[in-house]
Amino acid sequence: MMSNHIHLIVNNDEPFLLRDTVRDLKKFTSKAFVQEIINGKESRRDWLIELFQKHGAQDPKNKTFKVWQSGNHVIELYSESFT
Repeated sequence: MMSNHIHLIVNNDEPFLLRDTVRDLKKFTSKAFVQEIINGKESRRDWLIELFQKHGAQDPKNKTFKVWQSGNHVIELYSESFT
């Protein structure tokens, strides 16, 4: 089991682009994760926030926190059967 990533099946209708949908998903969920960690009762709050800030400082596209890794690995699905 790998707890450090997720797999998604995403569908877009034109004129929307998959990369824009993934970007928006990452942006929205990053903000929600950070807010929940800061405001919630997360026992790992301090080191998680420190980690997200450290990675945010290393990425010129980010101002404060970086939750998601840059990029993604897209595999186009043509049927419900895949491996």
